[in-house]
Amino acid sequence: MKTPMLRPVVEALVFGFEQIPTVIRIGWFPLLLAIIIPTVAFSTLCGPTCSPQIVVEGEGDPEIIAEAVGEALEAINPVLLVSCAVIVGLIAELLVAPIMVVVTRAATRADYTPPRGPIYFALGPREIRYVLVQLIYGVIIAVLVTVFGGLAALAIGGGVAAMEETGGAAGGFALGAGALAALALGLVGLWLALRFLPVLAIAAVDNRIDFGGAWAMTKGNFWRLAISGLFFINLLSVATMVFFLVIILPVALVLLLASAALSALLGAGAFVLMALLALIALPAGIAVICFSVAAEAAYPGRIYAYLSGCGDECKYL
Repeated sequence: MKTPMLRPVVEALVFGFEQIPTVIRIGWFPLLLAIIIPTVAFSTLCGPTCSPQIVVEGEGDPEIIAEAVGEALEAINPVLLVSCAVIVGLIAELLVAPIMVVVTRAATRADYTPPRGPIYFALGPREIRYVLVQLIYGVIIAVLVTVFGGLAALAIGGGVAAMEETGGAAGGFALGAGALAALALGLVGLWLALRFLPVLAIAAVDNRIDFGGAWAMTKGNFWRLAISGLFFINLLSVATMVFFLVIILPVALVLLLASAALSALLGAGAFVLMALLALIALPAGIAVICFSVAAEAAYPGRIYAYLSGCGDECKYL
């Protein structure tokens, strides 16, 4: 199957706008857990060992302060700190997974209805598989960036060194060859990364881990996926910026002007007014975040919908 280049992008962005209330409704409780539980876990596992108190004796002498900070940093166990960070990160991924699974399924399948009710949380085999796929895919991306990024840097460095040694036209040719080699390596890394793109939707929608299926599904679609992904990244950035300019920026300007005008009249009372006005800005910020999350989860789902050829069952617009 061939995927359209622009249609999945438009559908993902439209889905993001339409599903802001849904993401808020199903996401507030998992996100609350994702804030509280990792914080408690980090404090319990790591505790004061990873965040020692800095005791400064004296009258604020910079040398004494620097020495106290150095002693505090030396007291931190780096192995324990990294271990705690990994564990806390995994806990946070598991707690956020229910949101991403619901949003991806809703964006992919026309016959799926998101859960209703004011509180939602589900952590079962589907969500665990989704997190495992996220981790494996993240490792693949990290390895590709490290390997091909390093090779590209070596290619450019070799071209620069050759140009410095030979100079003239030969040096320019060597630098150009190094740049072309770096570009080719970057395209190979991007090709490998995009070939696995539907694997997240497969885990969320079909409840299975299938990197091989994602690889086979994207055969012959690299340039379509690359162009579509470029469109999506740019249009999502533009849409988020428009959201910011239309909703958040005016509220921020009102806060700034109100604080400047009323601080002389009300004194400390101006801060109360600013706090009330800030409550207006908070929902706007939450709406922007929910739009971005929904669109980012919907895009792989729409790509999967077209590549799997599921027809009316996956129709959106």
